[in-house]
Amino acid sequence: MPAIAGHLFRLSYGGPIFTTETWSNTLHFDSPGVDQPDTPAMIAALQKLNGLTQASSSISWWKYNELVPLTGKYLDPTSNTHDVNPALVGAQATVPAQLALCVTMGTAVTRGGAHGGRIYLPYAPVVAGDTGLIPVADQLVLRENSRLFLKALIATKTHRLVIWSHAKQTSNAVTRVSVGRVVDTQRRRRKSLKEGHNYAALG
Repeated sequence: MPAIAGHLFRLSYGGPIFTTETWSNTLHFDSPGVDQPDTPAMIAALQKLNGLTQASSSISWWKYNELVPLTGKYLDPTSNTHDVNPALVGAQATVPAQLALCVTMGTAVTRGGAHGGRIYLPYAPVVAGDTGLIPVADQLVLRENSRLFLKALIATKTHRLVIWSHAKQTSNAVTRVSVGRVVDTQRRRRKSLKEGHNYAALG
């Protein structure tokens, strides 16, 4: 498995879901240079997520920072955070905040460190009948939207989108993307919805 050939960068982006939750994703890039992506190009790439996110969620910020591979920490403690104004609002139907669409990224390596990664997006299609599965037609559309999003991100700079393993100190270029048919749960929630329990005595 190859080490980072150039500079290791982490792209993070996210925003609110409804008014009480937040969500975020992180991706890694192996870049030959240290310059920041062009902001309009990054906004255009992130805009492609509107077909993968619900209307009650948005992208309100993004940041692109170099990491020290040995520590996994930012090279510069000052984070390059960019506000997105106006925020990029999702275009899909509203679903409960805890539901998510899992997008899986694969590499040429099938197992071991840095062989694959996932991002969780704030959206989940209506499942088909009593199967509990996302309809195949919706799955194919979401997979294509995911592919176009990742391609657009790669095009913002001359760099490789990689799966990086801090533990193994290795990386592999992302070569494929997939979307399954099972609704997942949001893994990057910064807050929790208050359940508001209402109790009754057994009497």
